[in-house]
Amino acid sequence: MFTRRSVELIIEAIAGEAGVKANNQKVTPHKLRHTCATVLYNEGEVADLLAIADLLGNLAALLFYRYKFVSEPRT
Repeated sequence: MFTRRSVELIIEAIAGEAGVKANNQKVTPHKLRHTCATVLYNEGEVADLLAIADLLGNLAALLFYRYKFVSEPRT
């Protein structure tokens, strides 16, 4: 079983080895999750925000609509 901190350390280590930073800050599980949701929405793989929320296990699906506002405009 992984703890929250052990997941943070794993992500930090992998991002560090790859030389990846998020706006010159460390990569966190939250930033990784947000990036995945935004990419899924922008690429149209999963167009329904509630489906993305369900996929990522977001219990507060209505809060998930914020990803719509940081994403590229849809045509």
